[in-house]
Amino acid sequence: MFHLLLLAHLLFQPPGNEQLDSFYLNWMQTTFQTLEHRSHNASDSLKENYLNRSHRFKTPEPNGTRYPRYIFTKEQFANIKSYKGDLFIIELIMNSSALVFIDIIIYKNENRVDVFRLGRDNSWCLNDSFTYNGKYLEDDLSKYYLENGKGINFVEPTITKISSGKVISSEYYLSRSLSPTCGLQNILDRVW
Repeated sequence: MFHLLLLAHLLFQPPGNEQLDSFYLNWMQTTFQTLEHRSHNASDSLKENYLNRSHRFKTPEPNGTRYPRYIFTKEQFANIKSYKGDLFIIELIMNSSALVFIDIIIYKNENRVDVFRLGRDNSWCLNDSFTYNGKYLEDDLSKYYLENGKGINFVEPTITKISSGKVISSEYYLSRSLSPTCGLQNILDRVW
């Protein structure tokens, strides 16, 4: 089913967007598969939570232009594809008086962190950039998942590892399920 949607999506795109759309759809599929896997291995009380969240990633609309992830991908695609090392993208959706979308790019080889916010005009703006020398995020993102509700996150981040422009893995963390061993506490505190 996913491959059929991908084919239909690519057939109706203007020329030049194929790499962007392929990257975006691969990212969506990777996140969806992770949520599906988590739902199959979760306790009954958590299973429904994962299934509910997986629908957001299952069938992205053609050209996905309304999705914050698509807009971010489109605006940062050249940067993401050209980076030769590992980077991590952390997506946060905070629900206060209005939804606030924040994406963080961590350039692992440079210890650089860029923080973007989605503006009211539906474009991403660089909100902060800083150097971080702490230990954070190793290759296996799934090892930072806790089921005991003692995690450091109050929002539900998606963390994606990208290596040399390719999506390697993507993990979705329910509220209070991100282990403190991820090393992101100081970064998240600075952003929140």
